[in-house]
Amino acid sequence: MAFLNGNQTQSTLLRLIKKCQSFSIITAWATPNDVFTAIKDNIQKCDEIIIGVDFYQTSPEVLKWLKQNTPNKTRIGQCANGVFHPKTYIFDLGAEDTRTTIIGSANMTNSAFTKNDEFCVSVNAKIDRLNSTLKTWRKNSIPINQFDLDDYTREYNTKGAQIRVLSRTPRSTKRKNAFIRYPNLLTLSFDDYDYLCTQEIHPRFMPSEPYDQRINLLDYFLSNKTNILADHNVFCCFAGVSPINGQNPANPYGGWFGVMQAGAAFRKTAQDLQGFQQLGTLINTTIPTSGSVTKNGYYKFLNGVNNIVNTLYGAQYNKLNHFAAATRLLSMWRPDFFFCLNGANKEKIAYDFDMPVGGNNGIFTPDGYWDAAEALRNSTWATAPFNATWTPNKQTCWNGRIAMIDALYY
Repeated sequence: MAFLNGNQTQSTLLRLIKKCQSFSIITAWATPNDVFTAIKDNIQKCDEIIIGVDFYQTSPEVLKWLKQNTPNKTRIGQCANGVFHPKTYIFDLGAEDTRTTIIGSANMTNSAFTKNDEFCVSVNAKIDRLNSTLKTWRKNSIPINQFDLDDYTREYNTKGAQIRVLSRTPRSTKRKNAFIRYPNLLTLSFDDYDYLCTQEIHPRFMPSEPYDQRINLLDYFLSNKTNILADHNVFCCFAGVSPINGQNPANPYGGWFGVMQAGAAFRKTAQDLQGFQQLGTLINTTIPTSGSVTKNGYYKFLNGVNNIVNTLYGAQYNKLNHFAAATRLLSMWRPDFFFCLNGANKEKIAYDFDMPVGGNNGIFTPDGYWDAAEALRNSTWATAPFNATWTPNKQTCWNGRIAMIDALYY
């Protein structure tokens, strides 16, 4: 008998999958990971796989591959009066009438094998001691071909996303500091994406208010390009800083999509008449109001923001990089093309894109940000056609769909 933590469980499973004559996997949840890759590479050894789908923790990607490649060997685990929750890995190593079995807390998920506190044991068990339990699990399960994978995928991307957010957020950690994981972000339908945007929670506002106010703000800027450049107060709101007369012309609250109030150098520049005029001219001459944006124009804009702010107030406030503020301007000018990236969301978005935050090509660098925005623009939901029968709010969400990503990661 051996006692194993999560990492040791993974290494043991990888060794046994390679060594065994056959294997069976029974797990409550499964996600793509090194063990699943090993299973795919040795699928000819598979006797059976039973996977649960309770609480939408199992990745549709795993189920899709198994449905295509092991339709007669994979079943969906079910429990009539509770949750299907076993974690049992059985290996036939060729020894007479025994099997090596790993039992414990670790599901076949990446988190179980790399981050979680897990405890498993590896034992040699008589075959007849396993058969009765396996028979019960098999009897209560259904063949994967009888499972509606399309319906599950939709629920996984909507209801499941919210459940996974709550399950990953420690009680002692504020939600805004917790990683939020949307593994199928780029393949969501627009209906699902819009639904997720409506589910944003904010302690200062009632349910649905964050979505409604984001939509109102986007609609205001999308409809008032001329006023952005002509009215200093509107521009301050556009830039995410306090208007010079203390009144926000874009009622309601103008701080959605990244408040830039804390960046004194940029705030002072936006509130300065000369700064307002120069920033307005810059964005109007480098970033078109419709159609494609060139990467060259994007770089000219980023460099221009830094030059303008640093000339006026950079030295005074000892800050020379104003990338977050630049993305705020880009996201409000072209919310169909850019999103605001700042301290409140950069780690979370980087986590889902499997990118570093800084360093070479990190998401908080010009190249990394461009790549992330381009990936979003090419997503299933971003390339979905506009539908004139949608509600006005949903139409505005589509018009500002890249900027609306902040509703998922704020």
